Amino acid sequence: MRPALHLNLTSLALRAIPATVQLDNQGGSGDSAVEVMREEAMPTVTIPSRTGYIFNGYFTGTNGTGDKYYNSNGTSAKVYPLENSPTKLYAYWTPITYNIIYNGNGSTSGSMTNSTHTYDEPKNLTTNAYSRVGYLFTGWSTAPSGAVAYQNGASVKNLSSTNGASITIYASWSPITYSIKYNGAGATSGSMSNSVHTYDVEKNLTANSFVRIGYTMTGWSVIDGGAVTYLNGQAVKNLSTTNGEVVNLYAVWEVNKYTVTFVYNGATGENSIATKQVTYGNFYSDLPQPVKSGSAFAGWYLDPQFTTKITETTEVTTHADHNLYAKWTTWVNIVVSGTSTQVDAITELNSNQTKAEILIYPSAGQYVYRFSFDRTNWILVDCIEATISGVNFAISVTYHATMLNNAWAIDFDYFFANYLEEGNCVNLYLEMTNTNYTSLKQSGGTSISGIVVSATKGGAAMIIGDDYKGLGDNDTITVRASLCLDGYEFVGWYLANNMNVCLSTLESVKFRKSQIYETQLIAFFRPIGSNDDLENTLDNM
Repeated sequence: MRPALHLNLTSLALRAIPATVQLDNQGGSGDSAVEVMREEAMPTVTIPSRTGYIFNGYFTGTNGTGDKYYNSNGTSAKVYPLENSPTKLYAYWTPITYNIIYNGNGSTSGSMTNSTHTYDEPKNLTTNAYSRVGYLFTGWSTAPSGAVAYQNGASVKNLSSTNGASITIYASWSPITYSIKYNGAGATSGSMSNSVHTYDVEKNLTANSFVRIGYTMTGWSVIDGGAVTYLNGQAVKNLSTTNGEVVNLYAVWEVNKYTVTFVYNGATGENSIATKQVTYGNFYSDLPQPVKSGSAFAGWYLDPQFTTKITETTEVTTHADHNLYAKWTTWVNIVVSGTSTQVDAITELNSNQTKAEILIYPSAGQYVYRFSFDRTNWILVDCIEATISGVNFAISVTYHATMLNNAWAIDFDYFFANYLEEGNCVNLYLEMTNTNYTSLKQSGGTSISGIVVSATKGGAAMIIGDDYKGLGDNDTITVRASLCLDGYEFVGWYLANNMNVCLSTLESVKFRKSQIYETQLIAFFRPIGSNDDLENTLDNM
């Protein structure tokens, strides 16, 4: 019985003596040892700490293996044994987890779900799925307007040390840049460099430096030939959403109108129109036809020296307000039925003039007997009997004049005379391709649709105006003439500005525009047999 008493005394002694147990905090910070009593609960200890981890108690083995002696709150989980008692306990830690919230930060489309991360474990951020019009994604920031902290899809860890925390990162955006190219769109001079623009930043367009003669720049269009989209120098933004794109802008031009001032140079009548507006590149169109006592009107000229003649079908090429100067010529003295009558000449006779063409229009009831120029020899023309009543007729004469001993020597190239009795008629037909009208006029007709029809010399058609300009050079005009009077015959079609050449002896003929542009087309008729020997008569004079 003595040994049993010894054992009990030993146990009592052990229970009465405190034991020291070492605490291995496994990377954490806390108490390093604790005094314990055998067969008593473990004394409460201060909970150790470790950034990013959760304390789960002390165990006899690492990583939570073996017997658990302390709970996660530092209280006893087990009575310290009398025998086989541990001398060292190990802290057991588990890493915290946290969530990352992806904020689009102004994105215009796309969505992303949160990602869960474990402390001390690297993990890639979710690839960006947001987009923003006019911007490029550059990475993630920890603040809405902060600098980029993480690249797209970057590997991260330890963004939070609080278990269950939610960490927000913000998409970082950089505005795209684009350039604007300025197109002159018909400019005759000038150049402009591209301008660089940033999305969402307002910036003025470069002031126009293109020039187009005869036009004023009114703004820029996004379409070549389109209407104005932006004014010159206008502040613009967001013309493109594509980084590096080149945006084309085209100059919009408005044709200029200029004021023409008429310098009448002494006109005595039909001179009430002081000015008119003309459009650059268009015809001058209607021009005054002034009169002046003792002179014949020879047309309008762009310069006071009378070198550049302007007609109603002349295109306006002067790109400024300008004058037109009236030119006057001396009248030619025509002797009709023995009476001297002054009529207009189409050109001035002077010592330098070697060739001219004269149209002579006798009055009703008269005929041409002879005519002369100042200081010339008399030229006799055989009288051809005809009855002239109500309808004027014309004689067209081309002559060569040379100054010899203060006298004009006249040579006749040809002579046509037409005599029509009152009530007789000439029908003229004009059928123009690419137009929607056909003219049918008898002698003495009036202007219609840009076509002037008259019966002078049996019938004449003056082709003028915009309708005729609209035809191409190879488009055609069909002319047809018929005389409803027995005893007369068709001679041919002539151009008034080149009466030496008969264009056609056919009463119905088709001409290209280029053949008869801006001239008078004349149909000649004559009494059958009356003028057969006329040219021979002139040749023998």
